[in-house]
Amino acid sequence: MASNVCREIVDKILGILGGDDSIYPSGNYKVNGDHIQDLKCGEEAIIDFQFLDPSTHLRIRRPAHHVDDDYIAKYKRALTIMKSLADSDPRSFSRQANIHCLYCTGAYDQPHSNLSIDIHRTWLYPVQRSQSCSWDEGGVCDGPGTVERASHNTMHKWVGSNFQPKREDMGAFYSAAWDPTFHAHHANIDRLWEVWRGVHKFDLHNMDPDWLNSSFYFHDQNSQLVTIYVCDVLNTAKLRSVYEEADLPWLNMRPKRYIFHPKWTSKL
Repeated sequence: MASNVCREIVDKILGILGGDDSIYPSGNYKVNGDHIQDLKCGEEAIIDFQFLDPSTHLRIRRPAHHVDDDYIAKYKRALTIMKSLADSDPRSFSRQANIHCLYCTGAYDQPHSNLSIDIHRTWLYPVQRSQSCSWDEGGVCDGPGTVERASHNTMHKWVGSNFQPKREDMGAFYSAAWDPTFHAHHANIDRLWEVWRGVHKFDLHNMDPDWLNSSFYFHDQNSQLVTIYVCDVLNTAKLRSVYEEADLPWLNMRPKRYIFHPKWTSKL
């Protein structure tokens, strides 16, 4: 896969850089890697995710503007229960919110990360004749799609408050999941994934195995720690939930071409 090729190129470059300390002397800030240790963060047992029986009732996930008062009351009750749980309970609202911040900027301290270093040219100097990774060329490296860059990110910024320094809650990584809207927003992103999957009829099981076999951990409703893989969640029906059918007036729309008026050029 192209993504693997790019990863190998980067690994080679970093390997060359790491092989000679004289290229860029680090002075008093040299950081040696820790010895690899067999670390274990606790005695909690981990089980693999198990699909529900195919005969289990199929739940319908509805748009927020279509739900009734009874549904809203149940939703409020669920949030109240989650917020009443102790922070040590993995099902609590605070613990669920903090999952999103596990890999936020600044979540884990990196020694000497505040040093001002002209890093880019330092990287390139010893490998001037090495190959380059042409990430601007189509079909070379995978990256986030238009849903990630446009509707997902834009909605985070719009909902975040412009009266807060980093547009908290929704507009900042560390605080986004503290807004209940976060979960509804990402449920909609998941719905758009299902729309995309239905339109293109793409067999996702032929994707990069590194992606398909990526695993994540979560605590289920019984506080049991569970391992789940990307390949387990490609089809929501297997998880016994689907999204309510909705009109898609935007599906075949194309943005209008932006026309730059010549008179504007003289004013720049």
